[in-house]
Amino acid sequence: MKGSSDRLPAQQVSTDFIESKVQYLQDVHLWPERQALDPQEWLRNFRDVEQPYALNLLNVFLYFNEPLIDALFRAAVQGLSAELTAAATSLADAKARWRTFLARVRVTYVEGEQPRPTDSGIVFARKARQVLHIDEDQIVDPARALRALLDNPQCPVLFVDDFVGGGSQMSATWLRPYPIGTGQSSTFAAAAQYGSYIVYTPLVATTHGLDVLALNCPGLKVRPAHSLDARYSLTAPDSVLWPDALRPSATAVLFEASKRAGIVEECKYGWKGFQELALALAFWHSVPDATLPLLFWDRRGWAPLIRRT
Repeated sequence: MKGSSDRLPAQQVSTDFIESKVQYLQDVHLWPERQALDPQEWLRNFRDVEQPYALNLLNVFLYFNEPLIDALFRAAVQGLSAELTAAATSLADAKARWRTFLARVRVTYVEGEQPRPTDSGIVFARKARQVLHIDEDQIVDPARALRALLDNPQCPVLFVDDFVGGGSQMSATWLRPYPIGTGQSSTFAAAAQYGSYIVYTPLVATTHGLDVLALNCPGLKVRPAHSLDARYSLTAPDSVLWPDALRPSATAVLFEASKRAGIVEECKYGWKGFQELALALAFWHSVPDATLPLLFWDRRGWAPLIRRT
């Protein structure tokens, strides 16, 4: 994660350690009940020689429950206050600038390449009201946010979302023509040329996705709560998610298990997941396509660790 360049590699763990850790996470409700996330049943998918790798996957797996998501969301947005009040001449001035931003901002969401009502950004548009207490009239769809921006270039726009993997969804939203009235259309890319404050605060972003957005979306300020570099891929040669003893053979073991589960043949994005990112994370409300499919696959008798909703 961000600021973890000196993090030590994962350490090899025992079965007893993982069982006690999993039980603790469930007891304190950081992980959900076993109907939604079932480590014991998932471990039974693996052969004896694969068990050390499966145990390590459980050890490094990141699950963000709803209270944690709310806290990250609040922190990501409140983190904008530092840059928005940098020119303030006093504490009172800084508070006034932040209040002005919150009163004027239009909150909107990222739409996928093919917009759907289930896009995850819509969840966070709702949380802007519930968690940040933004007025409901300020929470709008992208077309209305763009129209507000074009009517007043000083109107800030905040995109909210959970995850940036490859950056394609935000890129599509940035470049998509939206109707602005009288038969005309425009894009956020065009509106950004007026120097408007357009910011995007995903909870988690890969550095790969951030690089894509920097290239495709000039003028968009991206401020994730956390960023993951390439070493957080389970199949990276220098992955920090494996202990030294397992890292050299980990990719081969994951591939063989994926082949046995039918993932190599059937998974839409390949056995490493979207963009071959092979991440080990899930959110309370969704599992990203960039997560390693072995963690959520539920076909051919493979029991998922976490079910996709």
